[in-house]
Amino acid sequence: GGFWGGAGLGSGVFEADLSVGLSDSPDPVTGLGTVTYTIAVSNAAGFSQANNLSLTQSFTSIPGSVSFLSASGSGWNCSAGSTSLTCTRLSLASGSSAPALTVQWSVGPVGGTLTASATVTASEIDPFPSDNAATAVTTVTGVPYADLSVSQTDGGVTVLWNRPLTYVVTVTNAGPNSVSGATVTIGAGERRVGNFDMTSGIYKLEAFKVTGEREGHAAMITEKRNADNV
Repeated sequence: GGFWGGAGLGSGVFEADLSVGLSDSPDPVTGLGTVTYTIAVSNAAGFSQANNLSLTQSFTSIPGSVSFLSASGSGWNCSAGSTSLTCTRLSLASGSSAPALTVQWSVGPVGGTLTASATVTASEIDPFPSDNAATAVTTVTGVPYADLSVSQTDGGVTVLWNRPLTYVVTVTNAGPNSVSGATVTIGAGERRVGNFDMTSGIYKLEAFKVTGEREGHAAMITEKRNADNV
């Protein structure tokens, strides 16, 4: 026979009675807003200390999308995925509660029901596992949105000095809603400048002779030839 209050099976197998609570705020949350979850974990009195706790917070239904923002709680070490969060804790004494874990996610613009879950486990056997998981259901109030994108191309042409270059700008709306008042700004007479790296050193021209040039033009060529860095 075993005994209650630690090594419940009397053979070196310890028991810890963990429980988890999950609450959400605000509810409802407006699309593109932030929902905050508060997660509380406790270990009931009369059982062993819980060791190597693992807490997983995830979603069973998502209207649109969610993005992880932050997780904080003293003694918790957390790592987030695209739609889930795993947090670990070294131990939790019998009859005590861990510091609350606060988790924030941003929601997409699509309205619907957002269902979050939290599950906790430890190295010890839990004789009452029914309270090791909790859920929170949040209503997301959708907002109108549109997915705009813009692209620009020059058609892959070769650019000649001092010659016009035509750009084709394409704007696409992937929906689902139409838009009004969208603008694409391209400055009149817009000039695009490209910077080109040059190696250091002195560049010299081959010897040449000026013949039949007007005086002003010849003077310019001579000045270029005599420049220190050309």
